[in-house]
Amino acid sequence: MAEMFNVPARATDSDGNPLSGAKIYFYLTGTTTPQAVYTDPTLATPLANPVVADSVGRFAAMYLDPAKSYRALGETSDGSVELFDVDPIDSGALSDLVASGGSDLIGFIQSGTGSATRTVQDKLRDTMSTADKGTDLKTALDSIATDYAAGGTANIPVGTHSLASTFTFTGDRLNTVGAGKLATIIQFDPASADVAFEINKPGAGGSFQGSFKGIGFYSTNSVDKTAIRLYNQANYEIAYIAISTGGWLGDSIGIQTLGRQSLHLHNSEIVCARPVVHSVNPEYATIAVDHFLLEHLELIGTSATRPVVELEDGVVLSNYTLRNVAIVKGKDGVLWEDTTSTGVSYAALFENIRTEQALDSAAYSFRLGSTAQSFQSVSFRNIYLDSGRNGIRLRNAQSITLDSVVFAMSSGTALDVTFIAGTVLVMKNCRFVGGAITLTNAKLAFSSQLGASSPSQRGAFEVWVYQDPADLQDPKVGAVKFDGIITSSDYTLADGDTIELSTNEFTGNVFIDNNIGTGATIYLAGGNNVVSERDDPYGHYTVTVGSVGYTNVYWNAGTSRYRLQNLTGGSRTYTITKIGRGV
Repeated sequence: MAEMFNVPARATDSDGNPLSGAKIYFYLTGTTTPQAVYTDPTLATPLANPVVADSVGRFAAMYLDPAKSYRALGETSDGSVELFDVDPIDSGALSDLVASGGSDLIGFIQSGTGSATRTVQDKLRDTMSTADKGTDLKTALDSIATDYAAGGTANIPVGTHSLASTFTFTGDRLNTVGAGKLATIIQFDPASADVAFEINKPGAGGSFQGSFKGIGFYSTNSVDKTAIRLYNQANYEIAYIAISTGGWLGDSIGIQTLGRQSLHLHNSEIVCARPVVHSVNPEYATIAVDHFLLEHLELIGTSATRPVVELEDGVVLSNYTLRNVAIVKGKDGVLWEDTTSTGVSYAALFENIRTEQALDSAAYSFRLGSTAQSFQSVSFRNIYLDSGRNGIRLRNAQSITLDSVVFAMSSGTALDVTFIAGTVLVMKNCRFVGGAITLTNAKLAFSSQLGASSPSQRGAFEVWVYQDPADLQDPKVGAVKFDGIITSSDYTLADGDTIELSTNEFTGNVFIDNNIGTGATIYLAGGNNVVSERDDPYGHYTVTVGSVGYTNVYWNAGTSRYRLQNLTGGSRTYTITKIGRGV
């Protein structure tokens, strides 16, 4: 490489005045034999020798032939004053710097206290870029994998990089980092079903402590493919990944896991037929999805026959969390239909999730269950379930919590749970627009209507437990339900005010007491829409609406509610307790 000869910004005299027409003569070292210099680093065009400064003492750029050794002599325009005589020009240092190992000749020290002296070369080798290894991405990655078998950071720069075949890393602690979502793009066009990136360390120990961040995926064909596949990994992070609409066609997978523990998938947008697939761990069947955290995701399923998040048959769940996620399109939102698992699944949390734009109305937003093992502790919190498919279906589940779940479907099935021994279902502040609720082998243990503003909002708090089918005819077995004030809390009604007591789903006795010491027992006959007095010792109650001077309990066809009306002529505070079945 040609070397630039560096001179002062301009030639000046001792007083700093520019020397117009100053000259630099170039000779072979130790001689007065002229030696050419050039206008450019390619040495294509020689300059006049001597090189003459302009009117303000500036010289043109001058490039030296690295194969030659030079002497440079500077003089005033008339040659009366020698400005400098450099012989030889020390070009060796520059040659060394531009060599492949030149960065090792430059010192570096980080700012701050306690910093150690290093070379620039040492500093730059903290990480590797695929650009350091050549133009072929697969070759570059394979080379980095060899260098970083025990861990390191592989940077893939901005741009679209074609990956010819699967890159498989068989070590630990590799951090593969791009410049950002769809800033670094991996183009993967396999001829047959294949995987772009695979972490697969042989042996039962598997791979641990790695990451994959800031990369997008794109393909021009419809061959089935997988972007990232993790085998038997522990403590892995996948973040800032993007697969755009139309960029990953076929029955293709975004992220696939085959075990094991402590995966953090977050801040990514994945659009394809199968955005997330959890498969059985080939090394440890009982440790497949353990402490997996998936959050801050937009997952869009493009297939009408595939779920958006799929837990395959045989997968064991343990401490699985899916939160702050938009689940869009697809058949089922989250699907786990297990028939072959060899361990108990437990502690699944679905939180702050919205499902939308379903592609199959017969599917479910959440369809979870096992015929092989019990499913212990599953929670749904702050969930919106779209109207385009059914809501939640659970089988063999115990300890179920529904907290602030909106079932937006007006038809079909909102909630379908088959209870087993030990099943407890707790519902808090859930809203049902109109879909059917099927609770098989269940009985209502407790309910409160506090805060229930409409028929779509069932009991503000309900507890359902397992009902042995053999006991259904036992009169001692049945739901005991409190739809209203559970303790001695009060309803205060001005004269003329009314309150809702229940829908006609409720059948049972209502015990009414008031602040002037009168009370009654009223029977509500459920779907018969009939009210009858069982006990009224002071004669202050009727079952006829509008009876002046009385407290009236009656069926209101207009609102499809049993009501209590205060027409006593003054304010009354009522304590109401209901015992029976239904809502």
